[in-house]
Amino acid sequence: MSDDGSGAGLRIPSMLISHKDGQKLIDFMNTASVEELQSINMIARFDEINTADVVNYDLWYSSSSDDALDFLTNFAKIDKLGEKAIFTPRFVFWECLGCDKEFLDDHCFGGGKYCATDLTLDSQGITGR
Repeated sequence: MSDDGSGAGLRIPSMLISHKDGQKLIDFMNTASVEELQSINMIARFDEINTADVVNYDLWYSSSSDDALDFLTNFAKIDKLGEKAIFTPRFVFWECLGCDKEFLDDHCFGGGKYCATDLTLDSQGITGR
């Protein structure tokens, strides 16, 4: 899941599960007694064995995230992890459907196909473009 650029302050815990496991939860919720529903506890475990002894991690960011850009600049100077870590920066943008020409000109490339913005930065002259 990723932020669309408008909710940087949101902190809603979430996780993705398979359709099969989701169906098990739905089936339980539909057949459980009131007592069972009132005593639900969920535990999520992430058991993964990494036999390659290498960590893969991503950073998702957009042009409107000054903190992420600062992090990337500073992190590029650190090379202590060597071949034990594979870092992949990923750039977030979205298609602007139904946006007016001024918005497209300020925040988009490709006629609205690739957009990134933080309207709070407009007052500083920083645009998604």
